[in-house]
Amino acid sequence: MSKELEHLVQVGSLEFGAWWLQLGNKLKPEGRKHFKHLFHLIATGQETSLSQHSHILDGYRQHVNGLENLVQFREKNTLVLSNHSHLGPLEGYGETILTSYYVKKFTDEEIRWIRGHGKSLKENARQLVDKSLGTIPIYDDSFMSLKPIIEAFKNNETIGLYPEGDNSIALRQANPTAGNLVLIALARDIPIICASTWFEHDTFFVRFSPLLDQEKYKEIQNILNGKLTRQEKNRMKEKIINYAMAIIASHLPEEKRGYYHNFQDFISAFEKLTAK
Repeated sequence: MSKELEHLVQVGSLEFGAWWLQLGNKLKPEGRKHFKHLFHLIATGQETSLSQHSHILDGYRQHVNGLENLVQFREKNTLVLSNHSHLGPLEGYGETILTSYYVKKFTDEEIRWIRGHGKSLKENARQLVDKSLGTIPIYDDSFMSLKPIIEAFKNNETIGLYPEGDNSIALRQANPTAGNLVLIALARDIPIICASTWFEHDTFFVRFSPLLDQEKYKEIQNILNGKLTRQEKNRMKEKIINYAMAIIASHLPEEKRGYYHNFQDFISAFEKLTAK
């Protein structure tokens, strides 16, 4: 038995290993050896980062736009908001790897992705991923669960967040709690980048866009610096996360926009809120 499988048996994650290897078999031959290396690191609990493993996707085309929106934040921590695609040979993880790679390349910052509490992985497998890739686990939507993320903000780390939660083929409605994290980032003057990602025709697509222009950014900060009621704050976090998802949707193919098919309506609702 290999070292990887021995360790997976010890921690009770053999099912995870079988699923992970099955994903790897869907890759092009050029990328499989690189995938096996990442599998070895995760399965044996060794630390690594996703940005180092872009060669896993060798053999596929890449279509990446909006890199100029990353360059301006070189050596500055950001909050990266991305749709949680379920497409491609790695069921969406390929898009995550590419997003991590380009953010690292153009900002020199490694993304620490927030790992939710969905049912796609068992807890022992999640802990393996957390240890190896440095992901930040959250277990519910309470403020206490958000403390590790707030600490990461304080430590000037770049954070990656899927506002939808679970992955999907077309966009789901965002969790309002994600809006709370956006407001925290804005209050700390942390730039926010949206990443629209998908896969089709043997091609990975990634589009980076700023969430807010400088003028709108100042408007939001002025609103946050005022005295908001709980109801006003809840409305703000819901509107701003829907606005972020609308920005993401605007760069996706129409059939992948899902809940945000009429993205312009969400953009207009947010602009009306900030105009008051």
